[in-house]
Amino acid sequence: NKALGVRGGGSRNQSPLTLINSTISNNTAPLGDGIYNDGNSVTSSSTIIAGNTASTGPDYSGPVTTSLGYNLVGNTTGSTGFTAPTDILNQNPLLGPLQNNGGPTETHALLAGSPAIDKGISNGLATDQRGFDRTTDQPLIANASDGTDIGAFEVVTLFMPPSDQKPGSLLVFPFYKHDAQNKADTRLTITNLGKLPINVHFLFLDGATCSEFDQFVCFTPNASIEWKASEFDPQNKGYVIAYTTDNMGRPIAYNGLIGNGFVNDGEYVGNYGAESFSSPLPVGTPLGAVATPGLSWTIPFDGIALDMTPMTFAVDIQSPVDTVNQKIVLAGLTGDAYAGALSGVTQIGTGLAYNGHEALRSFSPFISGRCFVEKGIDGTTPKVTGTLASLIPKGEVGTLRFSVTAAVGLLMTSNRNTFNGIRTLHKVQVAKSSIIIPLVMPDCQYWVTPS
Repeated sequence: NKALGVRGGGSRNQSPLTLINSTISNNTAPLGDGIYNDGNSVTSSSTIIAGNTASTGPDYSGPVTTSLGYNLVGNTTGSTGFTAPTDILNQNPLLGPLQNNGGPTETHALLAGSPAIDKGISNGLATDQRGFDRTTDQPLIANASDGTDIGAFEVVTLFMPPSDQKPGSLLVFPFYKHDAQNKADTRLTITNLGKLPINVHFLFLDGATCSEFDQFVCFTPNASIEWKASEFDPQNKGYVIAYTTDNMGRPIAYNGLIGNGFVNDGEYVGNYGAESFSSPLPVGTPLGAVATPGLSWTIPFDGIALDMTPMTFAVDIQSPVDTVNQKIVLAGLTGDAYAGALSGVTQIGTGLAYNGHEALRSFSPFISGRCFVEKGIDGTTPKVTGTLASLIPKGEVGTLRFSVTAAVGLLMTSNRNTFNGIRTLHKVQVAKSSIIIPLVMPDCQYWVTPS
């Protein structure tokens, strides 16, 4: 709303006002853009007043008679009374634009990373403004009360974990290998499902040295490309990071990429979906910031620009008595790829091993190495009380759960076994991380178009 020459863009109250689980944003007035209290009582609970633009008292002007807590005020200048311990003051609520997010009216969605998520109270309301269920508690965020979100919008699903089953702005292929002597090769495919032509920057990370080389490929809508490891990195193995860029080479939001890896190295044969990191930001928004002017860029996996990176995995394994050469592969996503200083992937704390009868054993860290790690699973590794073979005996299955520094990964099972193949690891928890990449202007002489 806009008030010209008068006070109170959103509301000017001249009688008692009660605000419950509301969002007041994007209003304009000379004074009190959001709320102008004309000396009457105001009671507020679990309400967002933020993103209003007056030069004086931009969000709220005047006293609040009663704050029942759980409010978020973006700018408290000109206001008094938001003193409850659960009020959140002078913070950006990270609201999306006013648009159709479902339901009969337009709403401001809470973006991933919003400080309003799980910090409100329901006040007995069973739905949000859209009619969607309230409360939906997010398990990775501490609650201020009952897990309700502050404001008129309740987040149903956070835009946070990467997945091999969705399109994204950045893809990670955790494994490729070429070995001519053993007839091993890997084919990678990538497709632009989006509606725009797009530049894609590929970083190929050497598994032994963590050094990188890169290549730009430019896609028209619906175009695909396939590469073999024998063509782009012969006699080597490692992993690939691919992300969309603007014409300056800056990573941008564009959730249109999908990809797959097809592995045939004799010992391990199978395929996997590339791990996709999506962005909730508008298409074309730069993801991150300059690290070194003109040379490198920081990509944040922070739940705001892109999905966070997995830090805790769970994986079902077969008994090592029955199944030989199961291995975990991890591709690191932190450090400085531009400087050749990607961080190693390291297990954090003890892990847990379960068998099918719920018996539990802990194991000490057994995952460590450079940015690309391969760790075998056998009767004695990882090391548990007794042995892994006795915990998960012949004919049974079990589960490993462990935490590492930022990474994505695979479980690869040798084709010497009856049940074999390749699959991505299950993600249990995520955390923030970042990676520095070279900032290179795209050379789009090479275009891929639909056949």
